[in-house]
Amino acid sequence: MNRTKREELERACREEKDRKVRNRMLAVRMVLVHNLSVEETTDYLMQCPNWVRNWLRRYDEGGPDGLRDLPRSGRPRRIPSDTVDGIVARVAGSGITPKGLQRIMHEETGVKLHITYVRKIMRAACRPRRRRGSTPTGQAKEPCKTGSTGSTSGSRA
Repeated sequence: MNRTKREELERACREEKDRKVRNRMLAVRMVLVHNLSVEETTDYLMQCPNWVRNWLRRYDEGGPDGLRDLPRSGRPRRIPSDTVDGIVARVAGSGITPKGLQRIMHEETGVKLHITYVRKIMRAACRPRRRRGSTPTGQAKEPCKTGSTGSTSGSRA
């Protein structure tokens, strides 16, 4: 490895914020700059040899930028965000249930969202976040009462 490529890799490694990319750069540096074998590098980084070989190949093909994750395609939303936001804003504070919001969204958009996703939307927009261990009035919860003296033996009804 020539000096300019080595300096470029070391500079990129120092400036990189993403931990995964920095580990990949470290693996490449260990093999190409410090002349360690793939096996020594895998032992040090606790990765499998194919992981190291994959990132060496990606570095050869694209330099330091080749060590970044490639963009992945994902399924686009079937309901535009502004439509979801409008429906949620309209029903916010009305005490609607997730099933009710699911039904309204289905009626207005023709898309039936999974109830888990509807709950996620409601948590993000409708319901105020509470601190764990507090009641809506801000008072601390009572400790759980077991109704026994604390012994672990006994029969269950």
